[in-house]
Amino acid sequence: MNSCRFEFFPQLNGFRAKIPFLGGILIVSNMEYLENSQNIYSFPIRSKYHILYFFFDAPQEIIFLEDNPAHAIHIPSDSVLAITKGIAHQFVFSPRKRPCILNIYYQFTYNSVRSSELETPAKHERQLLERFFKYSYSIIPLHRRLLQELAITNEYLRTATQGDVLKLYNQFSNIFLSVFQQGSFESGPDIEALEKESIRQNTHYCLTRYLQTQMENANLESMAASLHYTPRHIQRLISECYGDRFSNVAKGFRISYAMGLLYDTDYSLGKICEMAGFSSNKAMFQAFKTALGMSPSQFRNLHRKKK
Repeated sequence: MNSCRFEFFPQLNGFRAKIPFLGGILIVSNMEYLENSQNIYSFPIRSKYHILYFFFDAPQEIIFLEDNPAHAIHIPSDSVLAITKGIAHQFVFSPRKRPCILNIYYQFTYNSVRSSELETPAKHERQLLERFFKYSYSIIPLHRRLLQELAITNEYLRTATQGDVLKLYNQFSNIFLSVFQQGSFESGPDIEALEKESIRQNTHYCLTRYLQTQMENANLESMAASLHYTPRHIQRLISECYGDRFSNVAKGFRISYAMGLLYDTDYSLGKICEMAGFSSNKAMFQAFKTALGMSPSQFRNLHRKKK
């Protein structure tokens, strides 16, 4: 017998199930119980499933690799760590005693079976799930009710027969409900905020790459075609990222590019105008005057003196 209280949990290794839950289906893709003597999880983890980690009998540290910079969080002994799908993380093991870990990989869906076969979820149930999945991670204490449900599950496993499968499904439904209903827990960043930041970074990268290669002929339609999106979709992303139209953002890139050429090269103003994608010397002159309050020649002369 191991040092943990749930000695029959190793029977759950590889467990899969589809469990009716709050008007939908919990799809458990895998369960695994790891004793504290096992050397596990020394590599980064990023799953397409949500994950519940139950830590028993010792604390644990996890590094969240999504954050900049990556940072470690302390998980107290007898806690649940809920991680939303797609969040990269890694275990940190110290020489001290390691926890026993039960991990559950799962999804939740309202659409996996015909709606007539399921009860319609109440408004508060939907709100409960939306609140739970809102955060990149949550740390939840193993409170008394949850420990009782885990103990009952352990007892079912001790006396398991083929007829106990439905009882086991009901127990896991109770365990998930106990986790989801926990009102006070430490939470990571808002998933929606993380997704918006990821979209912003990707939009900036795509626009920068596009303008670097198409500076002379850049326009919204050609950028949209190169990325296989509609111009309207690209314009919406750019507006959300920069708060301005494509034409104004592109003009800002052109000015920055022309500033670099004026500072670093002896190219003529006409050549720089062409390389930066301005339609004419007059257009470049007006852009510099509006943005910088000086002409391209004045900018070059001013910064040449500072070299």
